Amino acid sequence: HGRVMNISQSTPAGLPPPPRGHLIAHLLAGALALGALGSWLLQADGWGIGFTLFVGLCGAAIVIIWRVNRVALTGGGRWLLAPLGFFAIAYVLRDSDTLRALNLLAIAILLALIVYRARAGQIRVAGIGDYVAAGLAASLGAGYGAIVPLATGVTWPGARLNRTPVLVLRAALGALIALPMLLIFGALFASADPDFGALLSRLFKWDLSGLLRDAVWFSIIGWMAFGLLKQLFG
Repeated sequence: HGRVMNISQSTPAGLPPPPRGHLIAHLLAGALALGALGSWLLQADGWGIGFTLFVGLCGAAIVIIWRVNRVALTGGGRWLLAPLGFFAIAYVLRDSDTLRALNLLAIAILLALIVYRARAGQIRVAGIGDYVAAGLAASLGAGYGAIVPLATGVTWPGARLNRTPVLVLRAALGALIALPMLLIFGALFASADPDFGALLSRLFKWDLSGLLRDAVWFSIIGWMAFGLLKQLFG
């Protein structure tokens, strides 16, 4: 009985990684979450605790995706997550703009090395050429890493997810058809009832410039996050 128990306990560690479609879905979910949280945390006047929290969330996203998908990260870059957290905390504690700039540079270098060397390779034998290559690889990944999987398509887990684009298209067409009638009847009700008209005006009184700014931040951060995560986890 003891022998059987040992085998059953060691089985989870030897489980095969989930299908690749699950990994892509998790990368996309992580990028969207980082885009939404980053657009909120990084728009504060003067980066401070918001930037530190965002860097911590980036590290947490890497660890969660790594553990959930059981990706083999055997390179030396995975050990740089701890220094990344140290420099993120040090950033908010600095008063000097020069020291903050140096902290930003250190964080950028660490992120590049994590992306470049977390899967394989050693950090302690890295030279100047390796640092330059890591920076170029991270820059290309952030800028163009999302193009290939999104343009060529991926195999999403589950048959229902394969029908998602069709369902979304049908819903969009239905909303487009119903929109003119909704506008007409809404205008009629608003003209007949002043209270209803005031409610509609408050409901649709949006800060379009703020929404556009949030959308730009969300798109840039989400795009870069997905590209870097895709390059890191393959």
